[in-house]
Amino acid sequence: MELKLNLPLEDKNKTIIKMINPIIGNLTSKEVEILLVIADKQIKVLDKNTRTDVRMFLDMDKFNFNNYIKKLKEKKILIPVDKSTLNVNPKILYILKHNSINLNFV
Repeated sequence: MELKLNLPLEDKNKTIIKMINPIIGNLTSKEVEILLVIADKQIKVLDKNTRTDVRMFLDMDKFNFNNYIKKLKEKKILIPVDKSTLNVNPKILYILKHNSINLNFV
């Protein structure tokens, strides 16, 4: 059986992240919030400048933000490229670019 869910465009990223959260590592609410900002701003690479943008948008201090980034790296949501650059997992980006989700029940 296959079920196709059309997602509302204004909350699409939030809906998708909440649906796949148990699969991608049970993110905390703050980790989901960070991932939502990254997705909504269409950030693919987190470097010094984009980190600052996300952190300022969320109004978080640098040390607290970096602790959450470390957790997202451990959960493989963010993939290290070098010491100061992280890529968002391409599988998550692939899921977030669609306007609908197909659920297959086996």
